[in-house]
Amino acid sequence: MKRFEEYAAEFVETIGGYWGPKTTCVWLVLGMVSSAAIILGAVAALILKIGGVS
Repeated sequence: MKRFEEYAAEFVETIGGYWGPKTTCVWLVLGMVSSAAIILGAVAALILKIGGVS
C-alpha cells in the first residue's frame, strides 16, 4: 500500500506535465489547507453540538 507522500509525488509529476511543478504545488497546498479547514469546521460544529451551545 502506497503512502500519501508517494501519491502526492505521483500527482505532482502527472499534473506537473500540464501546468508546471510550481502551479501544481500551489494547488496541492491549497487543497490540503481547504481540506483541513473543512475538517476543523466539522469538528468544531460537533463539539458545539455536544456541548449544547447550538
